[in-house]
Amino acid sequence: MPPTFFSTSQPVADPFADDPFADDPFADASPSKAESGIPSAREIFEKAGISFPAGSSADYDFSSGLLVVRNTEEQLELVEAYLTPLGPDVLQQIMVVVEFIETDHDRLSDWMLNNQLLQGGHGLRQDVQAWVERGDASIVEISVVNGRSGQRCKTESILETRYPTEPGTPDLPNEVELEGTASAVTPAGAVPSAWETRNCGFTLEVDPIVSPDNHTISLNFAPESVRLRGYTHWPPEPAQPAEVDFTVSQPRFQATRITNQLVASDGHYALLGSVRPPQSEDPERVDPVVLVFARADLMEIPILGDFFVHARENEPGDIEVKSYFLSQPLIRTILADGPETPPTRAIRERFESLGITFPKATSLRFRPKTSILTVRHRPDGQECVRHLLDHFAGLTEGTIHVFHERIEVSRESFGSWLFENRFDADATALRRELARWIRRREATLVGSTLVSAMSGSRAKIEGVDEFIYPTAYQPPEIPHSIEIEDGAEAPATATSPTAFETRHLGTTLEVDPVGESVSRIIDLNLAPETISLGEVMHWHRRQDDPRFLTHAPRFHHQKITTQVTTEAGWYTLLGTTSPLEPVDPEREDPVILHFIRADIGSAAMWREVK
Repeated sequence: MPPTFFSTSQPVADPFADDPFADDPFADASPSKAESGIPSAREIFEKAGISFPAGSSADYDFSSGLLVVRNTEEQLELVEAYLTPLGPDVLQQIMVVVEFIETDHDRLSDWMLNNQLLQGGHGLRQDVQAWVERGDASIVEISVVNGRSGQRCKTESILETRYPTEPGTPDLPNEVELEGTASAVTPAGAVPSAWETRNCGFTLEVDPIVSPDNHTISLNFAPESVRLRGYTHWPPEPAQPAEVDFTVSQPRFQATRITNQLVASDGHYALLGSVRPPQSEDPERVDPVVLVFARADLMEIPILGDFFVHARENEPGDIEVKSYFLSQPLIRTILADGPETPPTRAIRERFESLGITFPKATSLRFRPKTSILTVRHRPDGQECVRHLLDHFAGLTEGTIHVFHERIEVSRESFGSWLFENRFDADATALRRELARWIRRREATLVGSTLVSAMSGSRAKIEGVDEFIYPTAYQPPEIPHSIEIEDGAEAPATATSPTAFETRHLGTTLEVDPVGESVSRIIDLNLAPETISLGEVMHWHRRQDDPRFLTHAPRFHHQKITTQVTTEAGWYTLLGTTSPLEPVDPEREDPVILHFIRADIGSAAMWREVK
């Protein structure tokens, strides 16, 4: 039971809350619960209407997180009913989905003429799905990111485009003498002196906040899609007559961006808006319009789980003899780093303090030389012993193993699954479904990364290729005074790099795991990233000499930055990105699904032995 049991319940008022000497630095650092105003477990239950007849009790052990209640069967049922709703309210995740769907403007206008945008646009999204299935609409983009309430999360699939903003001026000699068949002097090519980078691709950054009603989610976000559509040449037509073309080329970017704040119902689609793009994704669509939808699925992670373990003291049953091997770290945890009393008595007293009784004909014996714990007890008592051993094993600090997987699917297949299903905090079922897709060649496992870290420590693993590329060039030079005879060409130097930078191409996984071993709840702050090299762009005028070109590589990176809460052993979907090229060349419009799984490993372990 987590300590939030006390913060969730109403505490007993402290009569000394306004004591001016409360911050005395010489005061006892470990006041009693009565002195600190923290109510006892029994006081909390009694205030909730649960009675405690003679011989009953309720005690909470802060060191182990265990709540032990001795009471009648009827009152224990009331205890369970009281505890069940206390845990999951703070462990919530939100899966945010944004879709860009393109259709015909006339079709949208006809729908608006005969319908109203009720339920935030959920009804329109239902009809749009029918359009998609008939081929009257197409899903241009799907972006999904998993986040925690009150925490910013981000997914991006970016192709960096570096372009010149100051193209420079060609170099010509001041004095030229032409003799015989010598041709005109070609000016040395210009080298850009200033550059900028535009991120092409899709970015989704969102701040989700769960409302107090636990049914609606407040979303503050600005999804953005940017694409390189071509180039504009300045001037559009070169001057005539001209020996040399001095036209400068500049990229043309198409951006679709919506900045919005809204409150979405759990699992329902909301219409963010629509925009008419300059160019359609479908060549046959003459008058396109892009609809932007959002959806937020609220996912809860229960923390009680297999919490309730009953040991009925008067229940008849045959005595069983069980032996358990305990590792040394587990023994130290149970004995609290070495008691002065003999180990057998210390372990028995520890178990008894946590609710296991040893009536007549039952016993416990520990043999230090073999690390064997032998217990004589009824079946329900043996169950409680095993539960406590698992609990103490969880109290020992262990290693958290974080496993990251990337799976490629088609946007169409994932869009169909997404429309028919909602997300769950435990994505193991979805991961198993994708395993079937992989066997049917409907999905491809792109890659995986595993990193291990201690709870509370940052870990990072990289598998990269260090790519060095030029970022600045020396302009070409031509003599200021030249004499050219008999068809010779004017001498000129080529452009040469003067500055370089290094980019790491490959996969990086950086994670800060914090594991709650008792409840097996793990908080992950992580940022998986994949960087690849796209095309190398050449910047020049239309008819520049190849010697005078400058080169600018385009880097494509996929990155998800988020914080998630999960349970050990669960698969969790972090979100989606879009690759530069599909792994399967036959798969059109691919989407990469990013899964994470965290396992807790510990040297504190036990096993039953014969």
